[in-house]
Amino acid sequence: MKKIKFSIIVPVYNVEKYIYKCIESILNQTYDNFELIVVNDGTKDKSIDVVMQFKDKRIKILNKKNGGLSDARNYGMKYATGDYVWFIDSDDYIESNALKEINKCLEKKEYDLIMFRLYDVIDGKDYLQNDRYYGYKDSRKFLMFVYATSRVFNRKFYVNNNFNFLKGVYYEDLELIPFILSKTDNIHYIDKGLYHHVMRDGSIMNSKKFSPNKDDKFKVLDSLFERFKKDGSYDKYKDELEYISIFHLISVYPVELFTFSRKIYLPRCKRIISYLDNMNNEWYKNKYLLQAPFMSRTLTWLFRKKCFDFCACVIRLLKLVNIVK
Repeated sequence: MKKIKFSIIVPVYNVEKYIYKCIESILNQTYDNFELIVVNDGTKDKSIDVVMQFKDKRIKILNKKNGGLSDARNYGMKYATGDYVWFIDSDDYIESNALKEINKCLEKKEYDLIMFRLYDVIDGKDYLQNDRYYGYKDSRKFLMFVYATSRVFNRKFYVNNNFNFLKGVYYEDLELIPFILSKTDNIHYIDKGLYHHVMRDGSIMNSKKFSPNKDDKFKVLDSLFERFKKDGSYDKYKDELEYISIFHLISVYPVELFTFSRKIYLPRCKRIISYLDNMNNEWYKNKYLLQAPFMSRTLTWLFRKKCFDFCACVIRLLKLVNIVK
């Protein structure tokens, strides 16, 4: 039987403090048939010097001008030769048996997509995300988190469908992953944490300084809808896309905003309501929202009533007790 080859794509930009652990975790895999494609996205620090400390023939370093995470992933994909592709962020790391666990599934059957759980790493502690897939052969598969890094893609499936990450935006996974899920039911899920997502200060998502790029949430949702419309499948997945919007705009986006000033926080809360109302003035009756966990429904109700300051207090309390990260 053919031994499956993996292509691991790691975009690199100004991560010299973190890249060693990332590369080390990949090279120390108990399964060894892989190539490691390191995409130097115009890094300004010594990240690539750190990578070059590793004398391993499986490493390929590609150099390009800075174009952002999406552009670097797309660029690396052009050079991938493996049967399966895994996008790994350069400040994260993986379990030593990750590829072995994935390969074990692929020895039984060829899948378009392998999914697994991940850990959030906060102040050095691992928190396993409560994100499970129950083998649904229907639209409920859309209700999972949208991390590209917690998925391994069949390269032929990926290339044949002309998948690409949207360039120049934050939240690029949100713009693409639901669309990829719409293209297949040939999915396998590993109910184990294989990936460590490091929540570090100074990263794109955790910077203490507000960036207008956080408003890309609206842009990528619009782009996601456009993908489905061009594909002719928007009406088929309308309820699911509506719930994705509700979840990311009410349960995720405010968590990213509440620590900033009211001048930043409040106008964006109002924009959330306006966006959802324009999408569907009865969005709060969405069938998936009605089945959502109590806290999600509570936050939604508070947002509908425009109790934005109270929402911020609730989010702050939930973070204190580690219910939200």
